[in-house]
Amino acid sequence: MHKYMNKEMLITLPRRGLRVIPPQETQQNMLRARAGEIVRWSDNEKRRLKLMINCSILEKRYPTPQAGEDFMQQVNYEWGEELLGMANEATEEIVNQWQKINPNKNIAVLLYGSVAKGLVKTPDNPDPSNIDMAVIGDINSAERNLLFDAIRPKREEIQNRILNNCPIVDSDEQNPGNLGIAIQATSKLTNNNFGQARGYITAGAKILHDSAGIWQKIEQDALAQMDQLKKLNGKKKH
Repeated sequence: MHKYMNKEMLITLPRRGLRVIPPQETQQNMLRARAGEIVRWSDNEKRRLKLMINCSILEKRYPTPQAGEDFMQQVNYEWGEELLGMANEATEEIVNQWQKINPNKNIAVLLYGSVAKGLVKTPDNPDPSNIDMAVIGDINSAERNLLFDAIRPKREEIQNRILNNCPIVDSDEQNPGNLGIAIQATSKLTNNNFGQARGYITAGAKILHDSAGIWQKIEQDALAQMDQLKKLNGKKKH
């Protein structure tokens, strides 16, 4: 992602009053529709949007449209652009350090949460927005620990830059303004019927690095399985 967002491309989440950055396919379809083309959303894109619309975290935080509209008054897209730049910096550091740990394995790096969705608060908000990222691949526990240690200085540097814009911190979070990075084996995302993968999709996951298509395959498989899970859950109810 080289450009954070286009305000004209935001979509509104029903019942939440929030305007968010849509997935890439939806953005492309919106542009084609504005150009006069007749477009169709793929089945997987419909599933992806359904997950985002029904996000339980957003439902809890913004139970009414008014709550979401009130929050949108705090959103700062310019700061979101800066946080995206920091996420790209972190991605470069992650990839570089991983090459030193195991250049024979590929990884993918995702951005999700408020920065990915375009719901970043003003930089001086006492409850500053975090940057949420995930690193996935065939990663064992020893490699995970090595990578965590290797990227710790960059994480601390970025958190300091975030908090330097926030003179007063007053947050219920344990570590506000944090560059949070989850490092996970691919099996973690595919277990339990792709539960973790669907969680990332729900949180607006966007690719920062995926040269081997690791996340692309997991995401497609997770979305394709949603209808099967729906049928399975329906049978259990009966």
